[in-house]
Amino acid sequence: MARPNTPAITKEELLRRGPIRVESGVGQPTHLDPFPSIKTDRDLIRDSVLMILCTRRGEYLMLPDFGTRLHDTLWEPNDAFSALVEEDIADAIIKWEPRVSLIGVQARPSENSLLVNIDMIIKRLNQPMNLPLEIVRDRGVEL
Repeated sequence: MARPNTPAITKEELLRRGPIRVESGVGQPTHLDPFPSIKTDRDLIRDSVLMILCTRRGEYLMLPDFGTRLHDTLWEPNDAFSALVEEDIADAIIKWEPRVSLIGVQARPSENSLLVNIDMIIKRLNQPMNLPLEIVRDRGVEL
């Protein structure tokens, strides 16, 4: 049923306009934002990637391969740590986040932390996305 004072849209008009793109959705509560809220695709993907990276592999009983081994590799020497982190992050994003195409992951050590830069393309929007993170040895992943 059409709303009052709103012209009805014909089938031909809908076909001419093409597919409708919904570029937002309801985000899951996180420790950064404890209440559900309407978020853009970019925010939803960022939250999803962070959830993948912050979840220990084996933490979800029904999905034992979900997550990363970042928590296990935090105490490795920096030179080995960088390569392990890059590979682990890349594998997890490729496997668990189908909305993006991964371009690359760069990790470089800093004092008591590792700076990680993740470059992706949002497939549906065909837009680049950059996600800079800091992995602190005592606290884990930070934005």
